[in-house]
Amino acid sequence: LRDTLILPCRHLCLCNSCADTLRYQANNCPICRLPFRALLQIRAVRKKPGALSPVSFSPVLAQSMDHDEHSSSDSVPPGFEPISLLEALNGL
Repeated sequence: LRDTLILPCRHLCLCNSCADTLRYQANNCPICRLPFRALLQIRAVRKKPGALSPVSFSPVLAQSMDHDEHSSSDSVPPGFEPISLLEALNGL
């Protein structure tokens, strides 16, 4: 499962695990070098195919704190599946 981090400078450039590493090293965007103070992890889910209602997008927000929170199945409600943020934003 691909995940993407959106930095305050609006660059979409890192996966969650790389961002977590960068957070403890530099706290700067690797593209434009603007600083950031915190990370916000956005997990997008959609209803699993075969559900009776139409496919929908529902973001699940959680602030990334610990290495144990990086599992892609965390906070996914029953009947839903995780999708990449780019898929959710593009309506795929």
